[in-house]
Order: sequence, then structure tokens, then C-alpha cells
Amino acid sequence: MPHPAVSAFTCPHCRTRSQQILLGPVRGSLGRTYNDNDIPNWLATKCFTCHNVALFHGPTLRFPAARVGPTPTQDMPANIKAIYEEAQEVAAVSPRSAAALLRVALETMVNELVSGSEKLFQKIGKLRALGVDQEIIDYMDLIRGFGNDGAHAGEVNLEDDPKTVADLFEILQIIVADAITRKKKKQALLGRFSQGWHQGREERDAAAQAKADQLGSKD
Repeated sequence: MPHPAVSAFTCPHCRTRSQQILLGPVRGSLGRTYNDNDIPNWLATKCFTCHNVALFHGPTLRFPAARVGPTPTQDMPANIKAIYEEAQEVAAVSPRSAAALLRVALETMVNELVSGSEKLFQKIGKLRALGVDQEIIDYMDLIRGFGNDGAHAGEVNLEDDPKTVADLFEILQIIVADAITRKKKKQALLGRFSQGWHQGREERDAAAQAKADQLGSKD
């Protein structure tokens, strides 16, 4: 998280982890007459990469508005990315609202993976039946639960524990990586080989299944 006492952090302007130059106290006037005094508890830093200035009141970033969570991956679909970034913009002010938006982002992605009119809860169950890893299912249920209530089983108050919301952003990134990035990598690797590699596998798999069914019927 950006902090004026830290020499390097992720710049809230360019989103690059970069060295930050402490410019010192903000100067100006607290009254109607400008007198160029230090304004108490206000500090400014300058990004070594993009040269933009950030303003802090005490340890809290005030300008630009702090964004919570990692930058969206390149593989995140545009419609999901838009919701994700909106959640980033409001997270520092309202963690509960950010959690609700992350749930919307998850539901948008799940609706593209599973057709039908069922609710998110049922569709996540379908994904498990289709073979999605249980850990990913657990992550989906976490975002669904926090997004529904702004809390999980009454144990965590998001307004009192913003770190939990930051973790939810990372969890959604993991889900995207599993559902989209890994699939794209697999398709790209398979596409590099000639199409003959899969010839005959349908017959092979069908024969193996028939044999397994036959053995099962004997039991």
C-alpha cells in the first residue's frame, strides 16, 4: 500500500512499483491570506517512473484515490475488467461495496461458463460437477458469500477489516487465471502440433468406457 514513509511502492497513477521521492510537507495557506506555511500532516511524494505527485494526509493516500488490489491481468475479459476496476475505485471508501462488485464480476464470468437461469450458487455447483478444481470452487464461494452479505458467516466485518477485501481481489485474479489464462495456454500449446495427434482417440476412449461398464455390470 502507498505510504509516505516507504521509499518504494506501487504508484497510484501508473500502477508501477517504483521508487518514490519524498517532496516534503505540503505548503500553502489555511486561511484566506496565502502565507506559504507548511500544512500540518500533509506530505507529497513523486513517482520516479511517471513523475506524478501523490498527496498523503498522515499515512493515508488522499490523491489520487487509492486503488485496492492487483492490476487486472491481460486475459481478464473487458466486461469483467470494467467491474473489477470499479470495485478497486470504491474499495478504500466502502469495502462492502467493493465486495458486492467483485461478486457481480464473478457472476458475469460464471454466466459465460455455464448457461441457464440458475442462481450463482447453483452454477458454481455445476462447475464443480464439470471438473473444476475444488480449491477454485472454494474461492468462488468466498467471493459469493462476502459479496452477498459484506461479511462471512457473521465473523468478519469488511468495514473493519479492509485487508480481507484486498484478498478478494487477488482471489478473483486466481479464478480468472484458472478459468481463462490456463485454458488459453493449453489451446495455444495444442495448436502448435499437427491435427493428427488426436486421431482414433474417440474410439479408444469409447472402448475403454464400454469395458469399464461391462466390468461394473458383473459386480
